[in-house]
Amino acid sequence: VIYRTSYIDTVTIHMRSEFRSGLSSVRKEEQQRLLTILNEGIETGATADAGGIVRCPISDYTCPTLLAEEQRVFFRDTPLLMGLSTDLPENDSYWSDTETGLPILMVRDDTGTFHAFANTCRHRGTQVVADGRGTGNRFSCPFHAWTYSNKGDLIAVNKESSFGHVEKKEHGLVELPSAEKYGMLWVRPTRGDPIDVDQCLGGLADDMDHWNLPSHGYTGSQVLRADINWKLAIDTFGENYHFD
Repeated sequence: VIYRTSYIDTVTIHMRSEFRSGLSSVRKEEQQRLLTILNEGIETGATADAGGIVRCPISDYTCPTLLAEEQRVFFRDTPLLMGLSTDLPENDSYWSDTETGLPILMVRDDTGTFHAFANTCRHRGTQVVADGRGTGNRFSCPFHAWTYSNKGDLIAVNKESSFGHVEKKEHGLVELPSAEKYGMLWVRPTRGDPIDVDQCLGGLADDMDHWNLPSHGYTGSQVLRADINWKLAIDTFGENYHFD
């Protein structure tokens, strides 16, 4: 299942395999309707057609100003689907990720609550937790060992008596807007209003609820990287010719 792509000059496609611990209760009528459309397309050799073609100027793919705006809108200001609830399968599990271009630390604390933090130490900005997954309820910066809880609190300053007093409650990890719903983990890489998952999903909210994603389990993933403009990757491989 391809579930997200990162956005830079190098396209990264994450492919994941899962198992289900129970059957999904997806609405059969809707699934049957969609399968009928797909089967008709296979039989006729056609795909859904909007009735015309779109011409894109070359600058859409090469303009650095547009690139910067796309990065801001799509990968900074917009809530991102980072993964599934089963990526944090138990209390005190964590997942560190930099595919958005920013270091993000996602954790499930000892109460089972999902949090996301900017994965940078409040001392010198070093990445606190290396990329990857694991379990733990505290994290120490590799630079000068400032230590944080998995709720983001600064709980220890190395050699504080000689470093000087630090107001710990004001120097925790910066928490990012996050939400967990329908078995999905959402994060916005910039601070702001809470994430409304239903609004993000639009008309798909009911469908995602019926997929019963919390019953899925993470078993592994594969990362494919290619030096290619991300829009060329999407536009080329999603072209109608490839679905005939």
